[in-house]
Amino acid sequence: MVGAMPRSIMYTGHMVMQYLLVGSTIAGLYDRRRFILGVFGSPRARNIFGDIGKGFLVYLSGMAVVVVLGVLMRPAHLVHKQSAVLAIAPHSRGEMALWILVSMTAGLCEEFVFRGYLLQQLTRWLRSAGLAVGVGALLFACMHFYEGGAAVVQIAGLGVVYGIVAVRRGNLRQAMVAHFFQDAITGLFLYLHR
Repeated sequence: MVGAMPRSIMYTGHMVMQYLLVGSTIAGLYDRRRFILGVFGSPRARNIFGDIGKGFLVYLSGMAVVVVLGVLMRPAHLVHKQSAVLAIAPHSRGEMALWILVSMTAGLCEEFVFRGYLLQQLTRWLRSAGLAVGVGALLFACMHFYEGGAAVVQIAGLGVVYGIVAVRRGNLRQAMVAHFFQDAITGLFLYLHR
């Protein structure tokens, strides 16, 4: 029951779970150094402001996909469980600060696992980057069933956008930034409209 547990504990637990997931993924990798460089890109190629700007453009592209999917799904009457999302929304400035940390954690860890490790494994197994992006996006979306069917479809769309960016760019920096913006801005809107 969400109401029985303070949000700060829930947010902190979520972040710890994400980092444990990434840690176990790293521990299971054989060629860790090459994999980590592939995920984050070469140190010479880092341009933090460029990555933030391009990540924001990826975020906007993902939001366009979410809106289009939302419009296309209206006739299907898929349920979007707003109550589930509102139950975890931040209600104070302190919770909003923790939400930002959770958003950074999710952007880093979920992209690392889904568009990093899982995408590479699926590409090897399925022998198709396109198919791997689609399957990975579906698996990613399944983590969000608590939000309802409509949200799962929209989040699968986001997963496809992030997967395409990861494959095209050869690293996850911009997908991580976009994922952070997605979660942080959603939390900010929920906080401001409560």
